[in-house]
Amino acid sequence: MCQQVFSEALIAYVEAHYNNEAQKNDLCQPVPHPEEVLEYLFAMKVTLANSNKWARRFGRCLMSSRLCVVSHRSKLKLLLGAMKMRELVPQAEAEIRQLIEQEVS
Repeated sequence: MCQQVFSEALIAYVEAHYNNEAQKNDLCQPVPHPEEVLEYLFAMKVTLANSNKWARRFGRCLMSSRLCVVSHRSKLKLLLGAMKMRELVPQAEAEIRQLIEQEVS
């Protein structure tokens, strides 16, 4: 969230490498700046979804970009982190959905 320069670079990469507008839109879901708790939860949900898509489609490119936070970690730490994220992200997404539902009701 809230990494304007990284977001601009990522959007430029997607624009240069993808021709299909639906695919571009899917890869670059907007993440609104949160000001309330519910907005923060929604922003985290979209951020997780976007990050997962990017990792699958162009993870190597992200790892070589100095603007991306993951590029500053060792390959071993990234691999270990990716293995843990694979396990934790679905649970986190479910919990965020549950929190959003609680906030809305």
